[in-house]
Amino acid sequence: MNDSPKDQPESSSTERRRAFKLRTYGPDPEEIEKKRQLRRKQQQTDQYKKVKSGSLRVVVLTVLVAAAALFAVYSQVALRAQIQKQMPTELLGNWRSKDARFEGRQLEIRIDSITFVLSDGESDQYRVRAVRTKPAERGQLFAVESVDRDGFESAHIFLYSKAFGGTLQLQNRPDVVWWRSP
Repeated sequence: MNDSPKDQPESSSTERRRAFKLRTYGPDPEEIEKKRQLRRKQQQTDQYKKVKSGSLRVVVLTVLVAAAALFAVYSQVALRAQIQKQMPTELLGNWRSKDARFEGRQLEIRIDSITFVLSDGESDQYRVRAVRTKPAERGQLFAVESVDRDGFESAHIFLYSKAFGGTLQLQNRPDVVWWRSP
């Protein structure tokens, strides 16, 4: 191969000219200005990256604080709902409805069971597993987790009010009011 200047790419001849100008005339003012601008852009980019990473830290910190606040609120709400293993005393007793559709029916609530007595004398009995109590707008809300005779789990939700000596409403029949039998 021949290493003559004509065989070499044009870029190497450009580099040689620059080197010659640099030795002869000193640094090119335009080149110096271009390098300064590049350095400024690099510094601005570095500052932007610092600000961006700082912003990310602020966002992460904000999310963590918000999560902690939500956890605190949730904990307070969860603490208000009390869990018991047996029925509260205000629900104990025999309950009847004055509604004609439920004539002859009765709701018997014992410390460890709920029995729905039908008008023909048959009954459905549930063993109480847990009772969750929570204040409600019109009284006290009771969510009763129970198991029937066949082992099937169920949930019964009652709204108890102290009005008129104590009334009870089932969530699935809020239009029917149950009264404690004497």
